[in-house]
Amino acid sequence: MGGVLLGMAGLSGCSGKVETNPAAVASVKPAMEAKTDARKFISTEMMYNHALGLFEEGSYDEAEKEFEEVCEKWPKFSKPYKHLARTQIKQGKLEEALENALTASELNPKDGTIDNVIGMALMELDDFDSAEASFRTAISKSPTFSWAYNNLGYLLIRKGDFVSAKDILLEGSKVDNAPAVLFNNLGIVLEKTGDTAGAMEAYAKAVEKDPGSIKATGNLSRLETDTPAGKNGEIAQVMESR
Repeated sequence: MGGVLLGMAGLSGCSGKVETNPAAVASVKPAMEAKTDARKFISTEMMYNHALGLFEEGSYDEAEKEFEEVCEKWPKFSKPYKHLARTQIKQGKLEEALENALTASELNPKDGTIDNVIGMALMELDDFDSAEASFRTAISKSPTFSWAYNNLGYLLIRKGDFVSAKDILLEGSKVDNAPAVLFNNLGIVLEKTGDTAGAMEAYAKAVEKDPGSIKATGNLSRLETDTPAGKNGEIAQVMESR
């Protein structure tokens, strides 16, 4: 500390007064400001991580407030806006979610996971055509992001286009760490298109990945007990984004 003080002030031997050295002050000020900025960044980063934790535990109101504050402090970062949009989708605030997801996309146009969130908001707003385009964009930008395949497949199931849904879900099933829900939805479309054996395999894979999946377990059990395969399976309505 003493070294800093001596650098900032020169002692006058005659009068004993302390005179400020402007050049010394100018040289130290940027370093002090950088330390302050670093402390603010760390504090905001902690809030961001805390908001993510709140989201994961389902505390969406609290998560939304913290993500909004992080967005104010980090206006040029895309992730807080993306996760704010995810939080608002969970709350049914779809117009706000879409606006924040679009802001995130403007900040980081190469991130396909953001297009996935845009697609989720559009799908919930019943704009299926625009949602489909967004999911396809997500896949083209981030081809290893398996949730985009699942969400596009789910959308196509809702549109009744089972053949296209099968194609995209089969493609997504080859991606590393594809979620259990994708395999359950794949089983649905395989049943719908007459491939009972393939459907059983897909349901079994879903149960393997998530033994607690009630829908996948029920669908597999239904086929294993020779229940007519023509009955509709339960679509796992999960449209999560990571």
